[in-house]
Order: sequence, then structure tokens, then C-alpha cells
Amino acid sequence: MTRFDRARAVGRMASTFVINPESRAVDAWLRITSSPTSIELVTDDGVTRAAQTLRLESSESVSTEDGRGGIAAKRQIILFGVKDHPDSAVADTIIVVGDMFSIDGMTYRVRDVTFPPGEMQARAEQFS
Repeated sequence: MTRFDRARAVGRMASTFVINPESRAVDAWLRITSSPTSIELVTDDGVTRAAQTLRLESSESVSTEDGRGGIAAKRQIILFGVKDHPDSAVADTIIVVGDMFSIDGMTYRVRDVTFPPGEMQARAEQFS
């Protein structure tokens, strides 16, 4: 078998592997429930959504903001939620860019949201 034929065979095999959103959702929910946090998100319109169970992790990255007293660091948090879980008792996480929440006396604003299969992830930044 030539290198080209091997590469084609590997390509055909790789295309048969499909990410199953339901199994990814089950895995995500297990990770979330191993370190859960209940938060209430507030929309741009000031509407408070029902509490949702998420996993929150501190981000290693920090942004800065120029202020009158100098430069201030802004802490970032990553929120992990679930989507398309096969158990109907596990609701899809609803987070929208611009949502705000408070935890440990600090207020955060959601800056971006991504949707990997079976999950949702959001990056939030400390709001001053």
C-alpha cells in the first residue's frame, strides 16, 4: 500500500467517527455536577433568569483596564454548561453575551459563548 493509499484509508476512517452530542452532554453534566455552582444570570434588559447549575473555573488569562488610579486587572471566569442532554430533567444551559451574574461579591459580564457538541462554554469578565 502506498503512502497515498494509506492516507486515503485513514481519511475514510476518520470521516466515520462522529461526535455524539448526547454522550458529550452526559460527560459535560458529570463534570459540572462534580463541582456545581448555582447562578442567576441577569439579561441586558434586567430580567433575572431562573438559577442554573454550572461549573465555574478561573481563567489563567487576565485583562486590564485603565483607571484614574492606574491599571486594574480584571479577573476572568469560564462557565461550563450542558446542551442536548438525553435526560429531559437536565435543562439546556441558557447564557447570552452581555448577561451578568455575581459570585463571591464580584460581578461578571459574559463576553463570549461557544457551543461545542453537547456543551456550552462562556467566558465572563469581572465588571467594574
